[in-house]
This record gives sequence, C-alpha cells and structure tokens, in this order.
Amino acid sequence: MTLKTKLISSISAFVLILTIVIVAVWAASQANITMGGTINFQATNVYAKVSATVSGMEENPTLPTLTFSESEDASEETEIEQWNNLDLLFNSSATPIEILVTVENLSTERWLLVDIIEGLDNGKSDNINKEVKKENSDYALGGTHTLVPSTGDGTSKVEFTITLTVDNSNYSADTIYSYIINLNNRNEAPPELTKELDFIFSGNKVTAYTGNETNITIPTSYSMERTPYNSFVFTAGESLLETPEARNKMAMLYALKNYTVYLNGQSEGICCENGYIDFMSLMESPAPFPLRVELPEDLTFELTEAELVGGQETEETEFKLAALELLQNFYVQFGENSEEILCQDYDDFVSKFNEIMSEGLKPEYFPLKFRIDYASYKYVEGDDYQVEAIGDYAFLGCSNLTSIQIPEAVTSIGNEAFNACSSLTEITIPEGVTSIGAWAFASCSSLTSITIPKGVTSIREYAFQWSGLTTISIPEGVTEIHRNAFRHCSNLTSVSLPSKLTSISNEAFRYCYAL
Repeated sequence: MTLKTKLISSISAFVLILTIVIVAVWAASQANITMGGTINFQATNVYAKVSATVSGMEENPTLPTLTFSESEDASEETEIEQWNNLDLLFNSSATPIEILVTVENLSTERWLLVDIIEGLDNGKSDNINKEVKKENSDYALGGTHTLVPSTGDGTSKVEFTITLTVDNSNYSADTIYSYIINLNNRNEAPPELTKELDFIFSGNKVTAYTGNETNITIPTSYSMERTPYNSFVFTAGESLLETPEARNKMAMLYALKNYTVYLNGQSEGICCENGYIDFMSLMESPAPFPLRVELPEDLTFELTEAELVGGQETEETEFKLAALELLQNFYVQFGENSEEILCQDYDDFVSKFNEIMSEGLKPEYFPLKFRIDYASYKYVEGDDYQVEAIGDYAFLGCSNLTSIQIPEAVTSIGNEAFNACSSLTEITIPEGVTSIGAWAFASCSSLTSITIPKGVTSIREYAFQWSGLTTISIPEGVTEIHRNAFRHCSNLTSVSLPSKLTSISNEAFRYCYAL
C-alpha cells in the first residue's frame, strides 16, 4: 500500500470516527428531557366534566375523563379524582408540550366558576417556559371564568391550553411543578367583575391617568379593591419612588422596624431592627436587587404632639414624617378612644387632621397612631367616592390625549393639570368649575378653543401659555388675569374681556403677535 493510499485510508477513518462522534453528540442533545408535573383539581358542590389531551411528545399520555358529581341533582356517584405525577417527555428543546383542558358544566341550574392557579415549583425551573391560554387568548392565572347553566341542547364549556417549553437542551433536573384547577358552583349568577380604571385617585380628586386611550371620559365616581400581602419585592429596574405602589413600599421602609430584607434573591434574610437606618447600611453593598422585604406583624407607628407640631424632631421622627408623605392607604387614630380613619394619601391625611384640629388641640388626640394597610389597591368602577376635582399634574405630559370629558361634579382644576397635553383638541369643562390652576393648559398647542365657566374669578399665571387658542371669551365673573396667562399664544386673534375685570398682570398677552 502506497503512502498516498495509507493517507487517504487514515483520513477516511478519521472522518468516519468524527461523523460517529458528531451523530452521537447530536443524538444526545436530542434526548428526551423528563419533567414531572401535576394537574390537581379542587371541586366544591359541582356537576361538571373535565377532559384533556396532550400533544408534543413521542408517546402522548391518555388522560382520563373526570366527572365531578357532588351537587344534589347529580345522577352519577361522586368521583373526585386527580391527575398526579404526569410525566412529560420532551423530544427536544424546540418542541413545546401542550395540554388542552376542557371543562364542561353539566348542571342545568347552577353557574360553574373555573380558575387555574399555578402551584409551587420544587426544583430548577429557570429553563422552563410556562404559559396558559384560554380559548386562544391570554389568561391571567387565578382569574375566574364563569360557565352559564347548560341547556338541553348541550353543555357550557371552556378550554385552557397549558404550554410547557424547555429552552435549553442540556436541561436535566427533576422538576415538579403543578397547576390547580378550581371548580365551584353557585345557585345564582355571580356578580359582574368590576372594571379596573385607568386612573389614580386621592379622596375626591383624580391625581393621574395611567391608560393610553386618546379620547377619555373621567369617571364620576370610583371604588377601591384591596389585595393584601405580607412581603414585597424591589427589582433592579424599579425606581424606589417611581409609582404610587413603589412609594408606598418605600414609606414602609421609613416607618417600620424589625422587618427582614433578602438581598439578591438570597434565602437568608437580614433583620433591620432599627428600620431604615439598618436598611440603608445594607444598600451600600453592590447591586442588592432583587430585594425582597418581609414585613413585621405589627405595621404601626406613633407620632407625639411634640414630634408633629412641637418641632422636637429626631432622625427617627424625620423618617416617620417622610413616610407619611409617601404612604398610600393608611389608617390614623386620634387618641385611644377614637375610631380609625382611612387616609388615601398625605393630602387626605392633612385634610382630615385639619378638620379634627379645627376644634382646637386636645391632649387626648395624641399620640397619633398610624397603621399601614399592607395591601395594594386597584381603582375600579363603583360609587364609594365621588370625583369633584382634577388634582395637580393629573394629566401632565399625556401627549396622546385628544379629547377629555370632565364630570359635572368637578369644581376645581389643579396646577399643571393638563400641561403639555400637546394633542388635546377638545375638552369640556363643567359649569360648576370655579378654579383653574396655574399652567393648567400650558403647552396645549393643539387646543384652539375652550369655554371658561362663569364661576371662574381669575385666570392664573401661565394658565394658557404656548396654547393653540385662536379666540377666547373670558366670562363676566373674572376679575383678574395673572401674569403670563396667555403668553406666547401666537395664534390668538381676538379676546373678549369682561366688564368686571380689574387687573391684567405683567406680560399676560406677551408674544401674542396675531392679536
């Protein structure tokens, strides 16, 4: 055999061996990945049927059809079963497993309430993506779906698709995680779910808009829904004072003591016996996020008369006063024998404090006792609070808004309430409004006309600066036009002034070149 022949033979053998190794590695990477999971059912007084199909595996398991028959009108015997330890084998990291669960209401008299709750993870699940959809749309875990009573023509049913995907072919961990499906019956239709509002409120004021609609109607009233919690988390991307909820969390850190902080997602916590002083010393360590705070059982603090009105402040007092300015939804008690009063925020507290103190300072009012309600609140449709004012900065910078309808009960519009609403073309101000704040409509460059109500007595400073007004009729009740009120209204061609007007301050119409 020549050297050339030997060389070719050696190369061929090497290529063959390399090919075998590559195939073996590829085959290993495509090996099935075992993942354990459970789907458990909790049923209460129901007459229902549940079935499921599984797809995406080499051998799809056959799941039994479960019939729950606890209601009085059920003909079958009671069968309360569970799907336990359902082993799912992934063919590859790119293949999702889908479990299609169908729940049917068999009762002709009762409403069936169905919801899915994600259970605990026992093991590593960093590489598992989990998703639940209801009839091809996103589903919020824990949200209740209502099935109407079945008719003689058929059943009322709902489908949920649970999708599980492993995004790492090297994933190998005995992971057990679960979904719980709750089934409950009602003898009458459940109340309609309240709609969450895209607004933030404080007492009778609108303080912010959180939606993205262009045409909005401010609600005439609202209610609040409470969701309690005993711990909270700050993430690296969450400013400690960015949102009302974040400010409320920060206020708890100021006001409370003996809470436990878990840095960087660690399982071992550090107790802050001295509250915020200890907390700040922990924040000196680099990148402590995610940061979880476990709250103490006693979420209360006190302020004495000397601390609140006597000027005898300590560092601890400063923290508590700072907490008051940030807190959302806390309770205050004026003395031992008084009832707790809910305050939605600091302004609400000041208003109620001044109302109590209008009768004079009394020793029995102190110390003021504060209790933090460790819960988040949603503002929903309801009639518990009436909307009577637009707060300062409420719609500041909402540049997408084009039209706004204000409720008839509103009597005041705060400072900079609609400042920089550059797309606003239409706004209806009710007749009952008597006060429009400074900068209220400044930089509303698309607003060409507006009707000022008759009850307004003064046009505040910079109220319409840089607006797009072309004409303006100022009502008879106005006696003062403050400085820079219509400054830089370059499109303004005519102004109708009232007979009772007594003063026009400096530069009120400066740079109104078309006037």
